[in-house]
Amino acid sequence: RWLGDSHWLVNGILGGWQMNGILAYATGSPFTISSNRYHLTIGGYSTADCTGCDAGMTSKVLRDGDTLRALTTDEIKLFTDPASGSAGLLAERYFRQSTRWVFDGSIFKSFRLGFLPGEQGALQSRFEFFNMFNHPRFGSPTSNITSGSFGVVSPPTSNQRIIQVALKILF
Repeated sequence: RWLGDSHWLVNGILGGWQMNGILAYATGSPFTISSNRYHLTIGGYSTADCTGCDAGMTSKVLRDGDTLRALTTDEIKLFTDPASGSAGLLAERYFRQSTRWVFDGSIFKSFRLGFLPGEQGALQSRFEFFNMFNHPRFGSPTSNITSGSFGVVSPPTSNQRIIQVALKILF
C-alpha cells in the first residue's frame, strides 16, 4: 500500500487508493466506396475504379477548414466511375475507417466505518472515467464518389468523456 506506513492522517487521506483501467483498441471498420451508378442487380451498385489506392488511405481524419475529411483533394481525384456495366475494380469493404481507441478508468478508496457490523463495513469513494482521454470516434466517410461530400467524415456526436463520482456503502 502506498503511504501505508505514514502518519494516520496522511495515510487516511492519501494512502490506500486503488486504480483500475481498461484500454480498448480496434482498427477501423471496413467499408465500400461505390459509384452509385450502373446497377448490376436490384439495389446493387458498382464499386468505383481507383488507380494507386491502398486500403489505409481512408483511415485518417484531416481538418479542411470546418470540414473533417478522410481523403485529400489529390486522393479524391484517383477515384473514377467504372466502365458501363462493369462491377468496378475496387473490392467491396476494401477501405477502413480511422482506428478507434478508448481508455476507461477508475480511482477508489475504502474508508473503514467502525459502526457497521462485520469486517467489510466501509464507505467507498469512487471516481470513474469513461473515455478518459476524450478520444473522438468518427464514423465512415461519405463513400459515394458522385456525392458532393465524398470523403467527408461526420464529426463525433456521442461517446464523449463521462465522469462519475460515487459514494458506496459496503456492509
